[in-house]
Amino acid sequence: MNLFLIHCIILLNESTEEEQLNILETSIQDAGQVIVDIYSRFIFEKELFERRKEHSLSVNELKQMMISFVLSAKTILWM
Repeated sequence: MNLFLIHCIILLNESTEEEQLNILETSIQDAGQVIVDIYSRFIFEKELFERRKEHSLSVNELKQMMISFVLSAKTILWM
């Protein structure tokens, strides 16, 4: 059974309002993290293909790109 269904069952059954809010908050945080992850991968890959047109990238360049794009995705999405 997936986590979403478990959350729905708990929310529909005899849980307190506080428990319901905690479950909803956790679900929203998880969804936000998935969005940040997908978006940072997208902008990383887009930039990767652009830079690869010019030259081969070193391991260090790739690491720096990934770090900067994860941070920028979080900044953009949480504004």
